[in-house]
Parts: sequence; C-alpha cells; structure tokens
Amino acid sequence: MSAVDASVLDQLLSDLGGDADGLRELVGLFLAGAPKLVADARDACARGDAQAYRRAAHTLKSSAGTVGARELQRMAREAEGAAPDAKRVEELAAELARVVSALGTWRPHEARG
Repeated sequence: MSAVDASVLDQLLSDLGGDADGLRELVGLFLAGAPKLVADARDACARGDAQAYRRAAHTLKSSAGTVGARELQRMAREAEGAAPDAKRVEELAAELARVVSALGTWRPHEARG
C-alpha cells in the first residue's frame, strides 16, 4: 500500500485551480507540522498526559487526511481513541517517515504519464 493516496493530492491540486505552488505550500505545512505532532505525542506519552496525547493524535489525523496519508490518518485515529502508548507513537513515526518519502516523489497526475 502506498503511503499517500495520489488521487487526494490530484484532487487538492484541482481544487486549488492547478496552483502547484499552493499545493506545495500545503504539503510543506504538513511536512513542517507532522513531525512536531509526533514529538508532542511522544512527550505526552512520557508524561502520561492523555489529553495532550489525544490532541496531538487528533491534529495529526486531520493533517494526514488532507494530504492523502490514509494509513497515517487511520493510525492517528486509533491513537486518538486510546491511552498514551509509546509503541504506538513509534509506529506513527515510522509511518510518517513513509509519508514524507512518498510526498517527496509525488508528481501531479498529468506529469506521471
């Protein structure tokens, strides 16, 4: 399974009127924010702060969905409904690494030809 559903990015690009710079900006915001959210979940887990853990997972879930990172979104949804779990956070971090790699190689549908 691909870490990113390219059709979501293609649709987002279309929704932006073909504005590739706008899409790059949105992806850039995800790439800047998602690692911090995983770090926040890790820190919350270490402190036993369930509320902060769930908040980080919730925000990661939404951000992942925006860029088509379906598996990361699913994993974050599960984390959001669970108690802080260090193993789960490391699984989120590993999936995020896959997403970052996939986003680095994504090209719009027209360019994939």
